[in-house]
Amino acid sequence: VLVDYKARRGKVNVLNSLVSQAKNEIIVFSDANTFFEKDALRKLVRSFGDDRVGCVCGEMRFRKARGNTLGEMEGFYWRYEVFLKKAEGARGALLGANGGIYAIRKKLFEKIPADTIIDDFVIPMKIAENCHRIVYESEAVAYEETAKNIVKEMARRVRIGAGDFQSLMLMCRLLNPARGFIAYAFWSHKVIRWFAPFLLIGTLFSNAFLAGERLYLILFLMQIAFYFAALLGRIFSGICIHVKVFGFCYYFVSMNIALLIGFFRFITGTQSVMWEKTRGKTL
Repeated sequence: VLVDYKARRGKVNVLNSLVSQAKNEIIVFSDANTFFEKDALRKLVRSFGDDRVGCVCGEMRFRKARGNTLGEMEGFYWRYEVFLKKAEGARGALLGANGGIYAIRKKLFEKIPADTIIDDFVIPMKIAENCHRIVYESEAVAYEETAKNIVKEMARRVRIGAGDFQSLMLMCRLLNPARGFIAYAFWSHKVIRWFAPFLLIGTLFSNAFLAGERLYLILFLMQIAFYFAALLGRIFSGICIHVKVFGFCYYFVSMNIALLIGFFRFITGTQSVMWEKTRGKTL
């Protein structure tokens, strides 16, 4: 059934409205640019045979888009992220879901605030907050194309960064150590990473004040060399030259800058919840 909204309402408003209208026990979520393997749905829902399971996240795999300069760097990061997802999912404490492929029990869905930026994190975490398991199903596979370059990816990361800090406020009860493993995972996997830009800035400036000692001078110069390598990566990217080491430095720095910008957009309330349309060729 196609529900055609004539005016843009924001994704969260649509989800809050449509989930309540759905007639079946299991709700599957996806994105417009996601393609499922033919058996993905069957494998995605089989874990619901366990009554303790409230949400199942499938595995997202990225295909390199034509003209892509980002795939290798994004792939390295994503492989590490998948490793963490599998480890957390094995404990029933997966943090959020891949928005392109996940499923929940309809009865566990809670309407979320209309200004929620990253719904695919908050919806599953609300289920976890109510003591249901979130598991990872690596055999339920879907595909998306990677962004073509870091500039396009950074715009997406800024939006996600703002949503990260927003969700920290929405889901703060799961940070209580009394919640057990999920609290540990939340702190170690998410919160510390979200504050990495501030830790990096603090490290650089504190190191500069200690540079009178030989050891700290060496560490300071190593940091400067790293950021200079990131700058070279940015320059080379602009002229379509790919040097792997500079590219990785540029990717790391740009993603942390995106988090920093996202933080300031969150505290100033300037991040829109509306998705911006991708310009260029459509699928």
